[in-house]
Amino acid sequence: MPYKVLNEFIDIKQKNTLYREGDTYPKVGFKEDPKRVAYLQTDENKYKKVFLGQEIKAESEQEGQNTNPSDEESPSGDGDHSKEKTPKASKSKKTDSKE
Repeated sequence: MPYKVLNEFIDIKQKNTLYREGDTYPKVGFKEDPKRVAYLQTDENKYKKVFLGQEIKAESEQEGQNTNPSDEESPSGDGDHSKEKTPKASKSKKTDSKE
């Protein structure tokens, strides 16, 4: 499972491999260690920085996340506005209170 590198670091557990911001962890030829990944995802280190983000999901998984067709607009850009809520006029009661 790949992870996005958030801050540059050298991984001493992977033959001093340099990871730059935006890279994918682990690099080709290396296997991830779940304990190492968990450590790199926290700021509980001497640098007080988080080095890895969350797992990068495959594109096919990300495309399937928006499955609610009512959230999508029509090709003309108008969208279906029939479900939009319109503000209702408030019905406040008038009271004559003399204090």
